[in-house]
Amino acid sequence: MQHAQQPRLQVLNGTEERHPPVSYWTLLKNRTFLRFFAAQFVSSLGDWIGVIAIAVFAQGLAGNAGVGLVMTARVLPGFLVGPIAGVFADRYDRKKLMVGADIIRAFLIFSVPFFESLVYLLVVSALL
Repeated sequence: MQHAQQPRLQVLNGTEERHPPVSYWTLLKNRTFLRFFAAQFVSSLGDWIGVIAIAVFAQGLAGNAGVGLVMTARVLPGFLVGPIAGVFADRYDRKKLMVGADIIRAFLIFSVPFFESLVYLLVVSALL
């Protein structure tokens, strides 16, 4: 027995509004969303390539311990600073903030091959 899909319920300021479900194709037809989606896809792909590249560099410089340190440096700042940074980030234009952050992250990643130092990798990992 199939159940009819119920419209999503959205509650805003104590009022209920029902919106029909939106398909992925509908979203991808929206040019603004498509540009945002493509930019986020490229950014995420770059992030993961960066994680792998930094891990490979750390392995070459300090072995498994270096990889562990770099991965810890990558994750720890998000836990410690993330909630506070989110409050400040909400006060600024999201588009400018995202573009600026992507430019800074690209600069950091492109600088990695020029510095053969585990300390530099740790700093870059923490900033990413």
